[in-house]
Amino acid sequence: MSTATTNLTNDNVANGTLTATTATSATSASSTRRPIWQAAVLASIAAAAVNGIIAAIAHNADVPLRVKAGEPSIPTLGFIQVTFVCGLLGLGLAALCRRSKQPTKLLLTIAIALTAVSLVPPLLVDATTATRVVLEVTHLVAAAMIIPVLAARLRPNNARL
Repeated sequence: MSTATTNLTNDNVANGTLTATTATSATSASSTRRPIWQAAVLASIAAAAVNGIIAAIAHNADVPLRVKAGEPSIPTLGFIQVTFVCGLLGLGLAALCRRSKQPTKLLLTIAIALTAVSLVPPLLVDATTATRVVLEVTHLVAAAMIIPVLAARLRPNNARL
């Protein structure tokens, strides 16, 4: 993307001569783009914050966020920490995938498969339906916020991971 600025001086306009001075600054789209690791950390922080909010809302709505009867509820901080760590694991997966001929396709295939697998345990635990829904939603929110960021920035042999 490049931008150009044209300056016309009052003297030039008054004299009937239109002399324009044009200054052009070129900005490469890639130079303003964050490296994949920075984008992944920011996406992980954002996903962790959103999942923390979801967990806090669930706690305030008296959803028993426990996966086994008689066990303590999963704390809001637990949702935040696990989401952030899983986002960083996604970055590690992206680093491994970048050596592939089709890194984006490989990353998406593995990440979507892992997301699908992550949806199974909440269905198998001894929990209320509301708890299962919250767990499923937080898994999907994390995937929806982190995977596209990684996939959009992954390139073959990406030197700035």
